[in-house]
Amino acid sequence: MYILGIETSSDTGSVALASEKGNIQSMNFGKGQAHAKKILYYVDAMLRNNEVRKENVDHVAAAVGPGSFTGLRVGVTCAKTLSYALKWKAIGICSLEVLAWDYDPEDVACRYICPIKDARRKAVYGRVFQKSSSGWYAQGEVFMGSPETLSEKLPDDVMVFGSGVEAYPNVFSTSRFRQPEVTAPATSLRPKAENVAMLGRYYARAGQCVSPFSLIPRYYRLTAVEERVKREAKV
Repeated sequence: MYILGIETSSDTGSVALASEKGNIQSMNFGKGQAHAKKILYYVDAMLRNNEVRKENVDHVAAAVGPGSFTGLRVGVTCAKTLSYALKWKAIGICSLEVLAWDYDPEDVACRYICPIKDARRKAVYGRVFQKSSSGWYAQGEVFMGSPETLSEKLPDDVMVFGSGVEAYPNVFSTSRFRQPEVTAPATSLRPKAENVAMLGRYYARAGQCVSPFSLIPRYYRLTAVEERVKREAKV
C-alpha cells in the first residue's frame, strides 16, 4: 500500500510518500505561495525517484485545515483531482492533528497537548489532543476565536505550542501551561506532509476514506473581505 500525503495549509508546502512499512520520502516546496505551480511537479518527481507507478498508489491524504485559504484550496483540489482521475481513495486530515503528531507521546509528560495556530486578525485556531497508549486523540472540535477565550477553555496539564503561542506569548507562555520539553523539527510553525501520510495510513487501515467530491477545505472562518462585507451589511 502506498499513500501520498499533501500538506499546503501554511506558506511552506510539502508532499510525502509512505508505504505500509513507513515513510519513504518527502519534498518541501520552500516558502512562498507558489503551491499551485509546484505541487504536481513534486508529486511526479517523488514517484519517479522511488520508482512507484501511479497505479500502485492506493490513497491520497491531504491536510484540509485550518490554515491558509489559498494553500488549502490548492492542496485539496490536487488531492481531489488525483483521487478522481487515478481512482485513489481520498482522506482528509486536520492540520492541527498533523502538528500534534510531531511529538511522540512517550516524550511528553503531560496528559494533553494543544497545537495553536495564529489565525491573524486577533484570532487563533486550536484543538486539544489527549494522550493514549497508541497516540494522540482529538478531544472536541477545532476552536477558532480569541486567544484569551481559548486559554480559558484549555484543560489543566496541557502542553501548548505553535505559531499562535509565538504570536500571543502574554496569553500562552504563562506558568499555567506547559511548554515543549523536547524539540521536534519545525513542529511549532508548519505541519509536515510526512505526518499527513502517516495519519493517512492510519485512517486508511480504519476504513475512513471519502469520495473525492466530499474532500473539501475546512476554513473555520470568513476571509478578511467576507468579514468586511458582513460588517458593512449590518450598518
